[in-house]
Amino acid sequence: MTAPDLPAELKAALDARLQGLSLNDAVGRAALISKTYRDGGGSGAIASQADALAYALARMPATYAAVTASLNALREIRPHFAPASLLDVGAGPGTATLGGGRSISVVAKL
Repeated sequence: MTAPDLPAELKAALDARLQGLSLNDAVGRAALISKTYRDGGGSGAIASQADALAYALARMPATYAAVTASLNALREIRPHFAPASLLDVGAGPGTATLGGGRSISVVAKL
């Protein structure tokens, strides 16, 4: 079973990028981007590296945990589940691929 927490090296990298960025600013940016998506807008709301970082800080942990929990549950009911590949068709930073790749260690091709 894979832990639902972001891998330590990814969390450390995100935390390092947060240095010099106001936490309140990051929260505000992430909220605005999320609202834009909920209102049917596209990724144009992410207009800078600070926007991308804010959104990653807000969404990556939950997305990673959800993907990991789903695949852990699948492995419990189908222990021989062994996909040969994984395709992440989302529009984000690859969080589902990361969670899937770590949860299903037998994946040959990401």
